[in-house]
Amino acid sequence: MLASDLRGEEKVAYFKGRFRDAGADSAIREKMEFYYQEAMDHLNACEIQEEQRSFFEEFARSLIERAH
Repeated sequence: MLASDLRGEEKVAYFKGRFRDAGADSAIREKMEFYYQEAMDHLNACEIQEEQRSFFEEFARSLIERAH
């Protein structure tokens, strides 16, 4: 069966499977976590109030979790 024979949700599932089989999902999650930690390191170096820091930490984490 060719990918062009698939429609809608079948096509999405097919490509998600190929993406996982190739290990791309794991590599992307690792990079996301790497850049999240980089951002947190930079945020922690900033002289801002704890309330502001918490806001940015929560916002950044929500972006990471939304992507999964």
